[in-house]
Amino acid sequence: MINSIPAASLDRALDFLRQRQLPSGEFPCSIVSLLNKFQTRIDSTPFATTLIASSLAFNDSAISKKMIARACVFLRAQMEPFGVWRYWPRPHPGYKVVRPDVDDTASVSSVLRQNKVGFPNNRGLLLANRSRAGLFYTWIVLRPALRLNFGYWWVALEKIRRFRSAHKIWQGEPRPDDIDGIVNSNVISYLGPAAYAEPACAYLIEVFRQQQEVSCDRWYQNRFVFYYSIARNYREGFSSFSVIREELIERILSFATTEGAIGSNPMDTAHSICALLDLGADVPQFDAAVDYLVRKQKTDGGWPYADYYFSGFLRTVTWGSEELTTGFCVQALSRFLKFSRDRKNSRN
Repeated sequence: MINSIPAASLDRALDFLRQRQLPSGEFPCSIVSLLNKFQTRIDSTPFATTLIASSLAFNDSAISKKMIARACVFLRAQMEPFGVWRYWPRPHPGYKVVRPDVDDTASVSSVLRQNKVGFPNNRGLLLANRSRAGLFYTWIVLRPALRLNFGYWWVALEKIRRFRSAHKIWQGEPRPDDIDGIVNSNVISYLGPAAYAEPACAYLIEVFRQQQEVSCDRWYQNRFVFYYSIARNYREGFSSFSVIREELIERILSFATTEGAIGSNPMDTAHSICALLDLGADVPQFDAAVDYLVRKQKTDGGWPYADYYFSGFLRTVTWGSEELTTGFCVQALSRFLKFSRDRKNSRN
């Protein structure tokens, strides 16, 4: 069968992730210092586990469900009062330095909600953390404006309760008033389509039209993650993005290579495949892109490390892992196989 090779590749990838998941339910993530001769070490964070669990949700195998359930135990254990999360968990040395943020909070909340794991209603808190223009600030901190959500005040006032450690983060690139493109896209994805999302949608459409996909977000700096997030929101019912659908498909395909990749590595290609599927595209580049992923798979079933997000525009530190790349490749292969079956059935 034409799909037997991707299916076998998918089985090997799931077994790779099964073996790599830690007893706590966390999936490993690596931090790479570009200032220290690319020194690499494991860095614990709920964020990588969130992304992998979200990708595994597109695979309905028993092994995926078991990994997701274990991941949810880890993610729920990192929750703070009023249902917020931060990038580093307890007892990481960076825990008291980094602030709770809307990206981790929305992303983890999405996974827990999808898997029917209870957590406090944090919608009002997130909506209280917006600028006057209606865009979401990345960091949940105290601001000179009236906020009527008690949870927001509790979380935001932490910097007063922990004055010394809470100010260290602002000594680097982050700023309290950071507004990031992909972060906004992730937050509205969690909250769902509604009138409150229109400012964020308009902002993201303008980012796309001005070709600022790489510079609109301090942390991701990856056009394919941007395309992926917009296409996901289109699939989830954000009709505003329909005005750029055709151009978005064309722009993604403009990065297809003769090797079959869409972008420069398997991570880019996996994001592109998923984005095209979310946009309802049926393009001849699919087969070449999937074949590229299969060829780039390692003998242990995983895919190579790729930088996924950064410490800021200076890019002094970057994060990613073989597990994270593999998670997105699992999503791409799982969704392509389903797409292929559905397409075949529709033609019969």
